[in-house]
Amino acid sequence: MPLRLGNPDHVCELQPIDFAAVARGFGVADWSVDDPAECGEALARSMPARRKIALTVASDTARELV
Repeated sequence: MPLRLGNPDHVCELQPIDFAAVARGFGVADWSVDDPAECGEALARSMPARRKIALTVASDTARELV
């Protein structure tokens, strides 16, 4: 383990975090969309709800976003 200023270097690796599950744990509703183009519609639907909502958007990071 490499030393830095006399202290061991510590590493913490986190697994992928399910942010929707974390939001639900705090009582926040979670909605998801499969296409980023659906975000506008999902946000418009969320406005009348008048509560906190976590919006999960599936995206393809390999595809170039325009």
